[in-house]
This record gives sequence, C-alpha cells and structure tokens, in this order.
Amino acid sequence: MVRRGRWRPCAPSPCAGPSGFRCRCPQCFLRGGIPIGLGTDGIRDLWSPYGDGDMLRIALGFARLHGLRTDDDLADAVKLATTDGARFVHRTGHDLVPGARADIVLLDAENVPDALMRAPRRQAVIAGGRLVVRDGELLV
Repeated sequence: MVRRGRWRPCAPSPCAGPSGFRCRCPQCFLRGGIPIGLGTDGIRDLWSPYGDGDMLRIALGFARLHGLRTDDDLADAVKLATTDGARFVHRTGHDLVPGARADIVLLDAENVPDALMRAPRRQAVIAGGRLVVRDGELLV
C-alpha cells in the first residue's frame, strides 16, 4: 500500500463516470483504510477512447491526474497498477516469490520511475511462466 502522507492534498475532480460520480484523491481512501489499486477492463470503451491495455500508461495517467512528481510517488503509482491492483482480481502472491504466477515484464529502464516515464518497448513478457513476447514481438 502507498505510504500515507506523502502525496499532497487534492480537491475532488469531476470524473467521466455515470450519475455524477466524483473521483476523490487516493490519500483520502488510504487514510480511511480503503485499499486501492489500478487496472483496466477494456481497451477502448465509453470511459475512455485512449486506452491500449498498457498498465504503465494507466499508472502514468494516474500519476499525472494526481500531480505525482517524486521518484517515490511515481514508483507507488506503478505499485498500484501491479502488486496493489492484483488483489482486486483475486491474485495472491503477485511478487517475485516461489509459488507466484510468474507474470514478468522485462524492459530497459534505470529504475521504476524511469520505466513509468519512458514506457520503453517490452523486451520480454512472461505470462504464467510462459514467454509470450520476445524482443517486443508477440509470440502467441
């Protein structure tokens, strides 16, 4: 979970959601003990025509929306889209540990914030322990 107190306060902002739903800043949820994660259930839909299913882009959009600037905050945005988001799709043991599903993305970046900001080509993607992308090309 994101460490409390690092993100600066933000005012509620309108959301594209139905029935006048208004988004709230993430730190309000975290302070209230409500877990949050990032994800996507579609590539292009009524919520946004801009999606491509790339979780780094989802995390980058979140970082921009909430004005995240520091390396720690940018890394937390990626964590919301990976480890923290996994719990909402009933995936336990998401990290690189024995018994985990073995979903791994390899890319050329100095660190997590660099990967988020540059979104470099994925050199390899392993899904469920099976290589599905090599040198940026889909194998299956």
